[in-house]
Amino acid sequence: MIVALRDSTLENSAKSHQKDILAWLDASIPTRKYTNALKGRHTGTGSWYLQSEAFDRWFREPCSISWLWGIPGCGKTVLSTTIIERLTDLCSNDQDHALAYFNFAFDDQAFQKVEGLVRSLVAQLCSQCTSIPYCVESLYSKQRSQPIPPTDDELRNMLRQLFGCFNQVFIVLDALDECIGKA
Repeated sequence: MIVALRDSTLENSAKSHQKDILAWLDASIPTRKYTNALKGRHTGTGSWYLQSEAFDRWFREPCSISWLWGIPGCGKTVLSTTIIERLTDLCSNDQDHALAYFNFAFDDQAFQKVEGLVRSLVAQLCSQCTSIPYCVESLYSKQRSQPIPPTDDELRNMLRQLFGCFNQVFIVLDALDECIGKA
């Protein structure tokens, strides 16, 4: 009983520490647009793409890109939620796979800039690691006394290193045309 209590206390402490780091990253997680798109989706929406050779190739080939385009309002955001749902299922069964996504939005400044994208991807990938990666932990520890958010260069460096924590990382970006700024 004492061992179980100690394990539970350590687990709670680790979760609290992870929450502190995610708060320090100050990342916006794109749940609003994603949730709204899920509500508008019908059963089977996008199954044609999930069964396509293009999706299979993108899923299986490292460093590959699948670009979906269409006129505004044709359903790309809803299709991206279908893709995210499928990848969530696939990644939940394999700790070596990770998924992060971002929906740019013209009506929300937190979802318009590349910096917001990188912060969000870093936070999402950190939350899928079994422990906080050294690259994130060391920078957080250095800046803990004066909680200064990471710079753009530090964020990009963390993101590159986080990719190495997994065998396969899937990134789904929606509404790139609503992004302002440079990468």
